[in-house]
Amino acid sequence: MALFSRKSDEEKIQKKQLKEARDRKRKAIAAMVRGSERLSSAYPLNVVSDEVRLDEEALFVATGTLDSEDANAALVATNERIIIGWMKGISFGHLEIRYSDIDQIDVGMKLSGSWVTLHHGSHKRTLEKSVTKDLENLKQVVREQQEKLAGTSSAPVVESSGLDDLAKLADLHRQGILTDDEFAAAKAKALGL
Repeated sequence: MALFSRKSDEEKIQKKQLKEARDRKRKAIAAMVRGSERLSSAYPLNVVSDEVRLDEEALFVATGTLDSEDANAALVATNERIIIGWMKGISFGHLEIRYSDIDQIDVGMKLSGSWVTLHHGSHKRTLEKSVTKDLENLKQVVREQQEKLAGTSSAPVVESSGLDDLAKLADLHRQGILTDDEFAAAKAKALGL
């Protein structure tokens, strides 16, 4: 009996296929960024690419600095969430923002490049000095994804109470729109008599 078991061929094949799929995802995300941006933000792009799940689709990519801290950053908007990866010195990390949490998006241009601020709850994240000129497209992506979420979530059904119906009927009776007999019949129906 061997002390160390070897991985089966199937496990090796699955691991290789997973690595190839991640590499394809990383290349697809990098292809959405211009060459100069890709060089200056290579590590944050890799951080973000690693956080994008294989079942997610990258819809928008931008790079720049995060929150005026001179931390190189990359932003990827997927079909499910926004992921921002950053690196400053030897520190790095990522954060995720769900579309349902985004309250407001501000976009603008400065001499140093374009910027976008995502407001979510009591927080805000700003990506600055981006050479991506089409940050307005990010606003559109967020709007579309929020609309999709709103369409799939079930809205609470508001039922009118019997008191509301009676008040409306009484108002119509006072205005002379309903006769005494019509009012009495409608009132009985509303009360379930």
